[in-house]
Amino acid sequence: MKKLFLVLVATITCGACLFTSCKKNETPTPSEPEGEAYVVPEEPTTDQLEVKVTVPMPTAALSSFDENSMARALLKRVSSTTNAIGSDTKMVLFKGSDILSISNDVWRQMARVYMNDGYIGIERATNSEVLAFAMGLGLAVGIVQDELLEESGIEVSGKNASNASSAYANELQRRVANAGALTKAVADVEENPDNIDFELFILTPAKSFSQAPYNAEETISSTSVDESGKETTREVQVQHLQNAYHYGLLADGAAAFVNQREKEKEEPESKAFALTKSGGEKAMNDVLGCSDEFVIHHSLSAIDPTGKDVTRQNMVTTTLKSWSVHDFGSNQDFYYVDEKVEARMGGQNSDYNKTLYWGPYTEKWKSSKPFVYDGQQYNYYYGSWLNRIKHSLDLTGAGTVTVEASVPSTDNSSESKTIAVGTSDSQSSTEGWNIGFSGGGDSSGKLSGSFSFGYSSSTTTSHSNSFTMTHGSTNKALKLARNTRGTEVTFDYSEGVRPDWSWKPFQIVHMAPDILTNDCEVNNMVCWRVKNPSDSYKLKISTRHETSSMCVFYIYDGFSNNTGSWSGYNMTWSDTYTLKQPCRYLGSWNCDIAITGKNHVANASELFRKYLQGVIVEAAFKHQFNVAEMEQGELDVMKNLMRNVSLAMSQPEAKRKMIENYAKELGIESYIITWFSNDPTVEEKFTLSRAIE
Repeated sequence: MKKLFLVLVATITCGACLFTSCKKNETPTPSEPEGEAYVVPEEPTTDQLEVKVTVPMPTAALSSFDENSMARALLKRVSSTTNAIGSDTKMVLFKGSDILSISNDVWRQMARVYMNDGYIGIERATNSEVLAFAMGLGLAVGIVQDELLEESGIEVSGKNASNASSAYANELQRRVANAGALTKAVADVEENPDNIDFELFILTPAKSFSQAPYNAEETISSTSVDESGKETTREVQVQHLQNAYHYGLLADGAAAFVNQREKEKEEPESKAFALTKSGGEKAMNDVLGCSDEFVIHHSLSAIDPTGKDVTRQNMVTTTLKSWSVHDFGSNQDFYYVDEKVEARMGGQNSDYNKTLYWGPYTEKWKSSKPFVYDGQQYNYYYGSWLNRIKHSLDLTGAGTVTVEASVPSTDNSSESKTIAVGTSDSQSSTEGWNIGFSGGGDSSGKLSGSFSFGYSSSTTTSHSNSFTMTHGSTNKALKLARNTRGTEVTFDYSEGVRPDWSWKPFQIVHMAPDILTNDCEVNNMVCWRVKNPSDSYKLKISTRHETSSMCVFYIYDGFSNNTGSWSGYNMTWSDTYTLKQPCRYLGSWNCDIAITGKNHVANASELFRKYLQGVIVEAAFKHQFNVAEMEQGELDVMKNLMRNVSLAMSQPEAKRKMIENYAKELGIESYIITWFSNDPTVEEKFTLSRAIE
């Protein structure tokens, strides 16, 4: 018997089905030794509403959604819903199939929600529908931007003052195309314009969320190995239930996304304002909103205690953040990517219907519990655990691309690296340099998320000139192998401990580490330098998530037969998306402040200028400053800056009164601030006129 067992161990350990999509076929349904039936709990059929949106989120549902759908489940999690967009609407949801029925007025209303830092969600959209969505919303945003400028008190005059830029539409198409590519990769969807790209896609000015399509049927490659070592592979069609419970799990992920984003907005001062007041003490990635943030939820698969293949939704959340920076002094781009992967196996305190791990929790060894099936006595099933997370990041494009730095480098290490952008010479030049970052506006006047806007001071920088990568220590049980090959960096995390087969009756398997049986989080950071850049750059992401399972069955018929299986799922996806191109055209602007007042103090205009630099934003009130745009003649960045400056001077009311009171102390009765360009091809001027009450 001992010889038979050792042969079995050798067969399994050699990896006949290690790290392949496989399962133990025709596994008997176990019962406890006392004869009680082993019953797998039934899944609920109703939405459990475990995660709700925790802030007031008035939502307009422009479509009629199916009762069993992710959008309907999300509507149950918000504070209030209507069927039309109102002045207080913060989220809009509609079906992809309704895209052609949206009127111009509704597009403009959605654009206002979006520009006020709201959420626009499209459900079950095809590739053509999401591209139409990006184009429609982008063009509407270009129109609404000018309307909001006027409403905020900024007058724009010049040849192109009322022309809505197509840059917004192009930018939204880039973001939507990226999200669609990655979501299709995760869901393993064929390239077909009629295929559904998203179960739900939510777009905000600085961040997006997507849920891969929930397909009712999935093809899984199943491999089994018998006691003689013979391997059999076949394809199995797995049916996934689609009821309110499952869509509720997906909606839990969307609600968590909204909650996290709203929590980030609670900071007392936005990152964009911190940029202007940081005095160079903080790293760029601490004070700048990232150029892109993409959140995607996807699934993991394993084997349950009955030997059945199971897939759990929302078990992995991948968050990608990227910063795109151009240094004018050295003509270089810098691209910094921060990737966080959160994998959840479930674990000891999880609902049976959500966990993928059924192993031991408190013992080093799992003592097998015998059960009887069809007259034979078998041991019990061990369970499944996360075995590996492997991610590769690669940047491609024109010019000379090199990896500047990456972390982490080893497992169980805390480390920090600083990446300098530009040189001291370029920093002190009159050209300055540009950072593309998020800058929009909300009702409080904060510079918050919206479209990319570049910034460069005219003589010295008011911010740091470096990125800082800081990485905390990793759990000792998780082993990391990092490899850099050309421009590609690979982070390969694995268990580091294989199941320990020991010849002790019914004491077979070593416990998997806690980090692989509950929640596992890894964080990868890479920065690339590009010399002589042009056009845009693509980031290729390749992932591999593996789960392993141990099934060992003994037949007690005189120890004459033994069966066993070590199996696993290898879930991979790979795709390429386009990073945001930093603004590489540097334009020079002037700020002129004219005042009126019968008894104003000497030099009142300059005193008022210095005061505005301190309480609003320094660069915009300098006599001369630089603003970077995507191309010469564009005004997208400047328009965003002007709107935010105007909002910051008037909202909240306490700040407006503070500015007016100081102006009164100087004897100012009214003022006119005019911004105009030194570029002869730019005839537009921005004017802000206010009388002191």
